[in-house]
Amino acid sequence: MEASGSQEPRTESEISEHLQSALDELRSAADKATDEVRAQIDSASESIREWSSSASSDIQSQLESARDWVRSSSSEVVDEIQKAVDDLQEELNKRRAQLRGEGGAEAADQGGAESSES
Repeated sequence: MEASGSQEPRTESEISEHLQSALDELRSAADKATDEVRAQIDSASESIREWSSSASSDIQSQLESARDWVRSSSSEVVDEIQKAVDDLQEELNKRRAQLRGEGGAEAADQGGAESSES
C-alpha cells in the first residue's frame, strides 16, 4: 500500500501536467484554426469584392451600351416618323390642291365626275 500511496501524488501530478499540456495544445490549435479560418474568410471576402466590382463594371458597361442603342434607335425612329409625317403632309397638300381645282387634269376629272352626279 505504501507503493500505491506514494504513486498517487505522482500520478496526480502527471495527470495535471498532461491535462495542462493538452489544454495548451488545444489553445494553440484553436489559435491556428482561427487564423486559418480568418485567412479563408478574408480570401473569400476579397474574391466577393473583386467579383462584385467586376460585375458592377460589366453591368455598367452593358447599361451604357443599352443607352447608346436606345439613343440611336430613338434617333432612327424619330427620323422615320418625321419622314412619314412629311410624306403625309405632301399627300394632304396634293389632295387640298385637287379639291381646290389646282390639280390640273386630275382635278378636272374628279370635278366632272362630281358635276355629273349632281
